[in-house]
Amino acid sequence: MNTTESAAADLSPRLQRLSRNFLGAILLTSLVLPLARAQSGVAENIIAPEDTAACQACHGDKTTPDTPFADAKALAASPHKDLKCQDCHYSINAYPHTKEMTAAKADCALCHDAESQAFAKGVHAGTDKFEGDHPSCLACHAPKDPHAVMATSEWTRKDKALLCSECHANADRMNRYGVDVDAVGSYNRSFHGKALLRFGMTDAAACTDCHGSHGVLASTNPTAPTHRNNAAKTCGQTGCHEGAKVNFAMSGANHLDLKIDKSAVLRYELLFFKVFVFGTLAFLMTGVGLDLRRKVFGPHPPRSGRLVAALTGISFLFIAATILLATLHKPGPLYCFITAAVLLIIAFAVYFAKRGSPAETGEERHFERLTLQYRLQHGIMAVAFTVLAVTGLPQRFYEAAWLAKVYIVFGGLGGARIAHRAAAVALILVWLWHLAYIIGRWKRSGWSMKVLTMLPNLTDLRHFAETSKYYLGLTKTEPKYGRFSFREKMDYLAEYWGMPVMVLSGIVLWAPIFWGNRLPEVALSFAYIAHSYEATLAFLSIVTWHMYGAHLNPDSFPMNPVWLTGKLSREQIAREHAAELEEMERKVA
Repeated sequence: MNTTESAAADLSPRLQRLSRNFLGAILLTSLVLPLARAQSGVAENIIAPEDTAACQACHGDKTTPDTPFADAKALAASPHKDLKCQDCHYSINAYPHTKEMTAAKADCALCHDAESQAFAKGVHAGTDKFEGDHPSCLACHAPKDPHAVMATSEWTRKDKALLCSECHANADRMNRYGVDVDAVGSYNRSFHGKALLRFGMTDAAACTDCHGSHGVLASTNPTAPTHRNNAAKTCGQTGCHEGAKVNFAMSGANHLDLKIDKSAVLRYELLFFKVFVFGTLAFLMTGVGLDLRRKVFGPHPPRSGRLVAALTGISFLFIAATILLATLHKPGPLYCFITAAVLLIIAFAVYFAKRGSPAETGEERHFERLTLQYRLQHGIMAVAFTVLAVTGLPQRFYEAAWLAKVYIVFGGLGGARIAHRAAAVALILVWLWHLAYIIGRWKRSGWSMKVLTMLPNLTDLRHFAETSKYYLGLTKTEPKYGRFSFREKMDYLAEYWGMPVMVLSGIVLWAPIFWGNRLPEVALSFAYIAHSYEATLAFLSIVTWHMYGAHLNPDSFPMNPVWLTGKLSREQIAREHAAELEEMERKVA
């Protein structure tokens, strides 16, 4: 190395930093330029640090070939608006630029030393297998234009979550480094993800609230905020879940899918509910489909007519498609639902257009079916269930943007959560009321089992077999049912399976910190899975099985009035409860 090269190489980084101010630029110019000229023999024009206009003469024109464009407007709108070009491009001090000048890249660490050191210790500073795999300062802070840096104070939590998701949702990139790509999907499906990304709750936790920003560490690192040793402190930070302990913090609520992968208990629970829910729905929809088939093509037309039965049947096909598409997170459930609703409206129009025959309007005897107390219980339960469904479904099927608009009625997610809990309390109270009423009747009867008419028995099994044969065309008539058919008993007893599951899991989710701190760390995830799937089953069973059996069945269409009047006509009793009618008339005779 000759003397000139040695002298240039010995310039310390401290001199480079001095170039940020005018005095530093003069000193740097007086030292460097004579050496550079002695080496190259080429005359150069000195560029003063404050001479941004001189830089813009070349770099402010997009059409200048082979010259990088610097957007002065973007720079003026950024936190760097008061900086000069050489504050970042410290090595460039003359024109034309030498290769040595352009080889030195702008270094954010010159100003942001603490952030740079934290970044260097984190997982994002790893070695790329493909160029650009790992993030850089500009990749996050100015991905489109290095001069259009966005101030972090202008970022919302939603901005941060979406920024992280852009990389972490890239399966190819994540797989190269053994990072689970499901972290994004599991966050999106968590309450934090739904609240922040779908429902506009801007104070919900984003990725950086738990993982940090510049010094992101793997959760296996003992110093990471997401490590088991530190998770309680992270979750319990001011404004989050204050008072949280390790079991709550490690519950997996923010990344449920990742927790399920690690927990055999949660995997088996999820498998059970998937099989149970979809198996039950398949069974119920099959029953509805077979009944509609008999109503449309059977030897005896239904009370509302074959056309109404056909329209109702096609509508239920679209309802089934709606359920399937929504469950599989496929596009189109809204259009299927709208089609189903339109078909039902047409069925109503057809029914009322032909209504008025003497057989339908004539006077006939009615029998009391439900007491006033039963009807009040049913009414309160119906209202509470509707509110629960309306406030719960947008979270369960958060991908459906149109469902999120339902929360406008409640003033947003916060109001919907209050309404959901109020409806839950009402449902629990009416359930306890009904249970006390039944026990009271049972006691007054001398504890006779005959008064518990909703309990299933061997006759119900026989009726189920005979009904199946009827649906398949193996017999010509349905069995004669007593006071309650096996369908009604199934509908009724589903509440006594579903209510304890919904209530217990709901109580845990209502006070997650209290229960999360005291129960095993899988408890919150266990409760969420149970609550979510049982609620889905309850809703879909009501809108398919119950609504069809009670109201939209072509023999009861458009509505069975018993829930309002408490009475059924003799014709309805004869059709739906023939064995009970025979017993009543035999006693009268």
